[in-house]
Amino acid sequence: MNFANKIPNDFEITFHKLIIKYYSALINKNYELAQGIIDLLQICGYQSYADMLPQVNRGSK
Repeated sequence: MNFANKIPNDFEITFHKLIIKYYSALINKNYELAQGIIDLLQICGYQSYADMLPQVNRGSK
């Protein structure tokens, strides 16, 4: 995760950083952050991309 934080914040790179943070949130069982990222992707018009990501499984806390 530290690697992702060191990547520059250019638009194209920022999108990929967001996806890295999504998977990191799932691994760390931070489901609130993961859902927030999904919500942000949907608001920004990336609904089809958000639909392809693994879903937040809140039942496995």
